[in-house]
Amino acid sequence: MHYRAIYTDLLAHLEKKQVTVITGMRRVGKSTAVKYLLEHAGHKNHIYLDCERVEIRVIFRDSCLE
Repeated sequence: MHYRAIYTDLLAHLEKKQVTVITGMRRVGKSTAVKYLLEHAGHKNHIYLDCERVEIRVIFRDSCLE
């Protein structure tokens, strides 16, 4: 994994009770960055959902129809 300068800012942001949305083109390292942040969060109170997986999209699609 290539360490990016933005990781320092993102790690500092973990202290806040805000949501950060990470967007970008395909295959630029968004998922890798999120996994890195979750490993270094200092707690295990998190969940990672890969919305590229069909079964995850189906869960959200079906729950919105009810």
